[in-house]
Amino acid sequence: AVAPLPDESGGRRLVAWVVASVATCASLPTWMAERVPAFLVPSAFIALDTLPLTANGKVDLRALPSATMAPAPRHVAPRDDLERSLVEIWETVLDVTPIGVTDGFFDLGGHSLSGARVVAHIEQHLGCRISLTTLFEAQTISRVAAAIRGDSVATPPDTIVPLEVHEDGTPMYWVHSLGGDAGGGFFYYRPVSRRMAPEHSSFGVRAPKRSFDRIAPMAEAYVNALLAVHPGGPLNIGGFCFGGIVAYEMGRLLRARGCEMGVVVLVDTARPDHATEGKPSLGRRAARHVRTLAAMTWGQRWRTAKKKVRSLIRKVKSPSDSRSSHLVPLEDAMDLSAYPPDYIDAAKRHWEALQRYAPGRYDGRVLLFCEDGDDATIDGWRRLIDGPLEVHPMSCPHDAMMEAPNAARIAEVLRAALRGNGRG
Repeated sequence: AVAPLPDESGGRRLVAWVVASVATCASLPTWMAERVPAFLVPSAFIALDTLPLTANGKVDLRALPSATMAPAPRHVAPRDDLERSLVEIWETVLDVTPIGVTDGFFDLGGHSLSGARVVAHIEQHLGCRISLTTLFEAQTISRVAAAIRGDSVATPPDTIVPLEVHEDGTPMYWVHSLGGDAGGGFFYYRPVSRRMAPEHSSFGVRAPKRSFDRIAPMAEAYVNALLAVHPGGPLNIGGFCFGGIVAYEMGRLLRARGCEMGVVVLVDTARPDHATEGKPSLGRRAARHVRTLAAMTWGQRWRTAKKKVRSLIRKVKSPSDSRSSHLVPLEDAMDLSAYPPDYIDAAKRHWEALQRYAPGRYDGRVLLFCEDGDDATIDGWRRLIDGPLEVHPMSCPHDAMMEAPNAARIAEVLRAALRGNGRG
């Protein structure tokens, strides 16, 4: 039985009563986190021998033991003006109250967009700038405050950074998302990385402070950094969306250098040039748009409509014979109003690099995760990949691809694929 109950702070939390041993209850939070969104995981699990029933055979909620057997985590109030200001920002953006200075950003329901809003609010109201990576790595208000004060020890950014490190198992390398550190860097990969552990380590490939505006030199720089820390094989590289494009080019360069490759992983990554080789049918495009819109809130649908209108206006006003007119502005692809300036600058350079990139052929093993029914993406890569292409359809929209419970399925496929590499 599961029920929302009031907690000591005046809010509400989910509590579960389970017919199981205490040891089994202790393992349930991790098990559920791999299968449902974080906000659906109860904060307390109470072990029972039997569930009390009413005369009609239903669970008698009033007869269940008190949830005080599993107290909520202790609330730590802000200790100075900076922490109080950060608490106000977090509570405003996340719409959660109260928030303590040791509460985790992701545990409170934070994600990439809300993180960008927190960063923007900090710059606007406190006059200081932090990156999304700083927020995601710190995770708590107390640590963010320490970073702002300069109390935390600053280390020069390495290109290859650890996400989940364990002694055994072939590692996986994930290429940063659009915008690099300013866009959260490796935010998308943490749920999958945690679920691949401890069998396999995961590392991130970090963008430099000055973003590349071409894919080929970007991939070459990342390959050099990767080989400096992992000169042997097999090498496993992947990326979500934009990161998948860079990972693909890195795989091509590594094969050309004679390096032993494991897998290249593309998570909802479309070929940037395959629209020139034919588009999916009108019916399929319409079906995809309907599925995408159905998963959106009304606010998201309104923003999508505005982007489409802006795109049409630009097409009418732009000269069709100009080479630059073929580059779609980033503003037409996503709503940038909630993002800080450093993200927008880096993302625009990456977006330009993406559109100018013409991928070459690859004869290695590729794993492609994409939306179920996305035949255009599958066909586009099939025309380029001479090696084995394993397609794994996902029944979820793009933005949920790397979140629970979908992250658990991706991690399961990757664990099996990396075990098959024959090393680790």
